[in-house]
Amino acid sequence: MQVNSQLILVPTPISEDNVLESRAFQLINHRLDHFYESTYIVVEDLKPGRRRLLSYGFDRKIIDKIICLNEHNFKEMTQEILLKLQIGDVIFLMSDGGMPCINDPGQELVKLCHQKNIKVTSTPFYNSHILALALSGFKSDKFQCMGFLSRDELERKNELMMLEKVTMPTLILDTPYRLERTIKELIEVHQGKFSRQYFLALDLNQTKEELLTGNPNQWVPRLKGQKREFILIASPC
Repeated sequence: MQVNSQLILVPTPISEDNVLESRAFQLINHRLDHFYESTYIVVEDLKPGRRRLLSYGFDRKIIDKIICLNEHNFKEMTQEILLKLQIGDVIFLMSDGGMPCINDPGQELVKLCHQKNIKVTSTPFYNSHILALALSGFKSDKFQCMGFLSRDELERKNELMMLEKVTMPTLILDTPYRLERTIKELIEVHQGKFSRQYFLALDLNQTKEELLTGNPNQWVPRLKGQKREFILIASPC
């Protein structure tokens, strides 16, 4: 797999009358102008997808780079997209409107990218909770947010204990300077044994953005002494 391969989520306006976020437009245009052969745009439906992309102001050459991914062709097209990513291509993933990978087929593609160590990121989006959920690859037809952990030590432990009992993806937050403490407390209250899947989103939409998946025990060395904005998600699947 090439280092520059990426799956990039692109939030789109809910209304077709609105314009695409400027950074997303610039990034896609740059890729089409300079890396046309290794750039693709994934949409849910071809006709609405083409119409939206052209209405945003892209050149008509973008039409030849569109891939359709939906519930009807998911298995076949997911494998085709993964093959492109594994040879170094960049894939932009859009939905019919809003944030992709929230209760749509793109969620499974994100999950597979994490499993294969393919970088997943997003163009700017202004709700960190929804962005973290979309980037996690967790099933998102139902989810909940517990908000910030309590400052009270006993309440914090009880809240962290609940994560091993969740029946849907569950988000928790805390201040940047409590990042290392939170992960250590999570490990401590569960004695390092986890039955749920965990995802840690660090510094979303920033140059130092980092996404960690898997066993929280493995995160401690790389988080030592760090103060970073974060969202932790626990999921039963």
